[in-house]
Amino acid sequence: MNKEQWNKLIGRLRSPATILILVLIAGCLFNGYIVVNYVLPPSKQHLTLEMQLNKVELEKSRIQQRPIPKKVADDEIQKALYQVPTKEELPRLLLSIRGLEQQAGLTIHSIKFGDKEPDILASSLINANGQANVPSGYTTNSNGTQQAAPSASPAAGTKQQSQQQTVLMEESFTIQVSGTYPQIIDFMNKIQQSERFIAIQKWNWQSPSAASSIETQTGITNKNAEGNSSLPDKTVEHEMKVWATLQCSFYYAPSFIGKLKELPPVPVNEPSNRTNPVTTDEEYFKQLQQLQASQPVK
Repeated sequence: MNKEQWNKLIGRLRSPATILILVLIAGCLFNGYIVVNYVLPPSKQHLTLEMQLNKVELEKSRIQQRPIPKKVADDEIQKALYQVPTKEELPRLLLSIRGLEQQAGLTIHSIKFGDKEPDILASSLINANGQANVPSGYTTNSNGTQQAAPSASPAAGTKQQSQQQTVLMEESFTIQVSGTYPQIIDFMNKIQQSERFIAIQKWNWQSPSAASSIETQTGITNKNAEGNSSLPDKTVEHEMKVWATLQCSFYYAPSFIGKLKELPPVPVNEPSNRTNPVTTDEEYFKQLQQLQASQPVK
């Protein structure tokens, strides 16, 4: 470019229109820099906080519209403990079964826990001192198998700790009863509706005159239980006595020991005061005098 062309270009740049355009461009660039670096970050943060506040307000209104959950009462916890206690509670279990036996009107011949020999119900409930008897010569595992009680050793403490870590323990026992068909059915219904949660896993009907019973597996309750049944003839079901073997399971939660209150002790009815049949000589003579005074004089 020659000198004349430069002079023309400089003259155009010095014109008011060109200067105005350059000032506008510089102002736009400066304002854009201010907006990008100083205005947008706080605005973006404010917008984010406002969106979070709207979400919190919406969740607050949703929670306020919900009904407040009811606090579990102590009597409800007590009722649940009677169904599934923290310990085995064998005396309480045996006493409840004894009460169901009296209500149904049948006869319980034996109760066997796991692989232990059958126990007569009376000796299982009360010992020689007239107190509630708790079987202490054996322990049970999660499958309900009885084992000899071990001596004090680290293995016993380890087993007890493992039971406390288990949320729910299941123990099995077998009841052998005899009675009429309606009585046994009533007894089974009362067991399933008892205060303690007991599941009948399997049952077996056996007539005294039959050599063997016909076993039929059937589902029962919500525990996928199985039963063996050979139903007697309906024409004599109200008269003929049959034998039945019930395999049941009860449950307890050792992991809640110390967290929930224990059940009250089993009530023991004290024997009533009996009158002493032996009387002293003074009382005997007083009775004779009263008898003589009551007789008319001839």
